[in-house]
Amino acid sequence: MDNNSISFNEILLNSVQINAIKTHCKLFLQWKQVHNLSSIHKMEDIVTNHYTDCLIGLKLINEYCSIPEIVHDLGSGAGFPGIIAAILWPNKYVNLIESSSKKSSFLKIVSLKTSLNMVKIINERVHKIQNIKFAITRAAFAPCLWNTLKSTMSTNGRIAFWISENTIPQKLNGWILEKEFSYCISKHIKRKIIILRNSIC
Repeated sequence: MDNNSISFNEILLNSVQINAIKTHCKLFLQWKQVHNLSSIHKMEDIVTNHYTDCLIGLKLINEYCSIPEIVHDLGSGAGFPGIIAAILWPNKYVNLIESSSKKSSFLKIVSLKTSLNMVKIINERVHKIQNIKFAITRAAFAPCLWNTLKSTMSTNGRIAFWISENTIPQKLNGWILEKEFSYCISKHIKRKIIILRNSIC
């Protein structure tokens, strides 16, 4: 490993990526004092529950999937995982779908400050977006709402959902479960990612 890179949970980040994550974190901490960006307050918990969770989850997705040119983050919020995906995958177009104007403003500032030129912020409700081929989403949609996302997806379009270890998905009408990952973000906290494919248009 050279002086311009660091290993974070076995994920190799270069100096540009490290600085982008630091910039996002700095802005996140500033904005969360005024806006409802997160209910987590302790710095250690923010790193574990947001940054570590996103980085490990995205690494697992990348190992399983061939990531297409365009990635959509549905209900992006503060940019977890969309902004982190844009940092890890600098050659991909990442569209951040966020209905809140305040959160969209935050995402625009982050994308400018981190020079994420291939990020696009779309201030719309997710259900207004059509024909998505590949999406990621974290903590934005409860399992009971997953079937409502089918109208946004193309046939065979895939979504990677971050869920808690004990979450049990509802009946998945028209979805095919492609992959399920379990992983730890700390000694006591486990997470899961499931990847669903839309089998019915």
